[in-house]
Amino acid sequence: MELVSIIVLMLGDRRRISFHIDGACLRELLTVGLPVAINTLSSQTLQRGVTVVLGITAGAQAVGMFNMAMRIIDLPRTAFYNGLMSYALPAFARRSAEPSRLISFICDTTAVSGFLLTPIFIGIAVTASDIILLIFGAKWADSIPMLQVLACTAAIGNTAMYATTALVAVNRTRLTLKAEVGTTLLALALVYGLGPLFGGMAAALALLVRMILVTPLQIRGLNTAIGFGWRAFFESSYRSVIASLVMAAAVLWLAPDCVQGYLHLACSIGIGTLSYALAYSLMHPRWPQEFKSVFTTR
Repeated sequence: MELVSIIVLMLGDRRRISFHIDGACLRELLTVGLPVAINTLSSQTLQRGVTVVLGITAGAQAVGMFNMAMRIIDLPRTAFYNGLMSYALPAFARRSAEPSRLISFICDTTAVSGFLLTPIFIGIAVTASDIILLIFGAKWADSIPMLQVLACTAAIGNTAMYATTALVAVNRTRLTLKAEVGTTLLALALVYGLGPLFGGMAAALALLVRMILVTPLQIRGLNTAIGFGWRAFFESSYRSVIASLVMAAAVLWLAPDCVQGYLHLACSIGIGTLSYALAYSLMHPRWPQEFKSVFTTR
């Protein structure tokens, strides 16, 4: 892919490269880009490092169970997050000169994203047993509790999913640099310390602890950068969180125990969908009109 891209660029634009470096431009680029690069390095270190440290401390069996649970979470998260972030960054950048407008837009996009994603991850946590046993088989049963913990971690992450993107848009990524790196190192230390005792669950719990710690630090950074405070944070997320908890309670209470297999999973999904829609609509009856306005009037 890279070779084809280079050939197309060379044929399409035949200008000669001058090999002249603008010192001022380079310094500005490094000043802006270095914190972003360190955050990206921290994220990649967390993703790869957890598996490596877990393998060292708990063995290949634990790594296999953890990776199974992680892949189930990464599938919907990657599919949605990549598209949402590619939309969010230019949209936030266009509003970066107007903090009040940017805050309002972050709240709206977080509400829309939470409406879609939070029930998905809470639903995965509630139906983890059916998902693992029916689709992958009983040999992966040990990954069920890990999947539940990782799904809850992803649901918590939805509440501040645009924090880093918003800080990039206003060029204030330095505000959360220490928090990102520090919590990554803490998570790896927890895996190293707890891996021999809890196996793959140590990695899942370490990621949950990191998410619980880094989320308020990200909100504090946003508050410093643009004035995005705790009130805006709760207003953008509380409906989807409460409705998802109602959904989980409804599924656990109403899902019939007399049926098993795929029918039980289908009943759980149906009950969850209806209960979530009802709970969210009771809290926010005009949500279709407001969500539509996010993409049409702003």
